[in-house]
Amino acid sequence: PVAVRFGGWAPLNGTLEHVGRKSGKTYQTPLNIFETADGFVVPIGYGLESHWVQNALAGGPLTVHKAGRTVPVADARV
Repeated sequence: PVAVRFGGWAPLNGTLEHVGRKSGKTYQTPLNIFETADGFVVPIGYGLESHWVQNALAGGPLTVHKAGRTVPVADARV
């Protein structure tokens, strides 16, 4: 593992819980998650081919886990 110092501060981290569109398994993917007035923004660092992106856009259940909170998410879009 590589540790990177991010200005000594990284409050953006959270996990996105999503369901595999083929496997039906539940996954938790660690991501940088920014909170906005009407939801969340998650930068797509590895492209639209990332499995978590495809699963999120497939319309299955999504949940954000961040700062000790659990928030269901609907209407994921790019």
